[in-house]
Amino acid sequence: MGWPIPCIPAARESKAPSGWLIIGLCVFCFLVGAVLTLLLWPSASGTARNPRFWACIVGAPTVAVVVLVAVIFHWYLMDALYWAFWSVRSLVIDLAWRRWARANVAITAFTTLTPELELAERIAGLAGNAPSNKLEVKTLQGFDADLHASRTEIVITRLLDDLKPTLDQMGSRQVLRVVVWCGRSDESEGLGDAVNRHWRSSLILPHAQVEVVPDVSWLDVERYVRQQRRAVLLLCTQLHDASEEAQQFTETAVGLLFEPIMSARRPGATPVRLFRSMPTAIESMAADLRQLGDAGAVELAKLRMGWSCGLGKPEKYALTQAITDSGLALKGGANGLINLDDCIGPVGPISPWISLALVTELTGYGQGAQLIALREANSVRLAVAALAGGSGALEAPGEVSRNLGAAAVLVCMSPWVAALLAAIASPANAFAWTLGGIGAAGLLAILLMFIHPLIVQTRAERDLQDAGGRLPTDA
Repeated sequence: MGWPIPCIPAARESKAPSGWLIIGLCVFCFLVGAVLTLLLWPSASGTARNPRFWACIVGAPTVAVVVLVAVIFHWYLMDALYWAFWSVRSLVIDLAWRRWARANVAITAFTTLTPELELAERIAGLAGNAPSNKLEVKTLQGFDADLHASRTEIVITRLLDDLKPTLDQMGSRQVLRVVVWCGRSDESEGLGDAVNRHWRSSLILPHAQVEVVPDVSWLDVERYVRQQRRAVLLLCTQLHDASEEAQQFTETAVGLLFEPIMSARRPGATPVRLFRSMPTAIESMAADLRQLGDAGAVELAKLRMGWSCGLGKPEKYALTQAITDSGLALKGGANGLINLDDCIGPVGPISPWISLALVTELTGYGQGAQLIALREANSVRLAVAALAGGSGALEAPGEVSRNLGAAAVLVCMSPWVAALLAAIASPANAFAWTLGGIGAAGLLAILLMFIHPLIVQTRAERDLQDAGGRLPTDA
């Protein structure tokens, strides 16, 4: 699978015409020109004692040789121009795809509620011992329901209180989309009203557009922020009172604020960039991981930790093998992959978002770029999070230089050819022939210096498109 980045054949190098071939053609052309001049010369004009005859018998072959060499080099330069257009256009397409692959959104605020305190620091070995709990299902303490609010509403309120300082920095003119997921549908209307009430009572500055959704897609969040260029606040809770299915997972909650990268550049803010995720499959995971490093914003060698979110055994083993084949030595977890299920018990559907919040926290602690592998729907996606400014600059290719020297020679030789033809065929009409040569020079200038290069460029672009060269169509 991977990204649909086209693989364009490299431009070949144009071969200059053989010097010996040119010399042979010049000698042949000179002899033929001299013979034709001798045969076409009017007998009444005389030969041996006529200076015009000697000028023509030498000048005509010389002009013919110059024209022949100019024609040969013009076609050679047009072939070189074709491959120059091919090369530059390929670089433009490659640059567009690399920019597409490096598209990112900023995570400017986050908060998590888990049964384990200081979870990110302990997992990374920055504080205490790493938690180890693969089987026990735990609950969040201190969030009991009362007569005024359910546990879900109380947890959501706590998430909003933690995020309020960053939300207020967005200003009162901002309209913020707030996406809430709680794992149950019967509470959607009341939960949305509760979020709106707390939003107003807490005087959070941005205007909220609250949506309680049945499911949250990683890809949808990415696309919305990039394409709409608007911020999204994601609030997710996974509590046992949501449903019987939720009781098999450890209780957790997470809040994440996603913003377009340009909007996130506020004084004192250090956003973490979440780069475009990549779809992958078991059979292509090794190649896809290499493509993620080659075309993406972060080289594989700069990845420090890896996170596995909801992967089955086949996907996990394939990813582990791909990491090993790439020569990576990721920190933490089994085989370099951290799985929250091994730390705080079964995490369930909320695992990718909890992991992303922990990744954001550790990246802000200077723990380097982080790899995230998650299952979404029926596919696996790979994503990278890194500090803002971690991606290298991409330089645009220069313009194609057009060498039209041979065409200029042909244009300049046109009046000379006309003058020689007039001297041989009709000396009395030499002025008319010369004017015709000047007109032909203008026509040749248009054809050889403008129209022909344009045709070459059009053919190169068409052939490049036929070879698979295309630009990305989505943001």
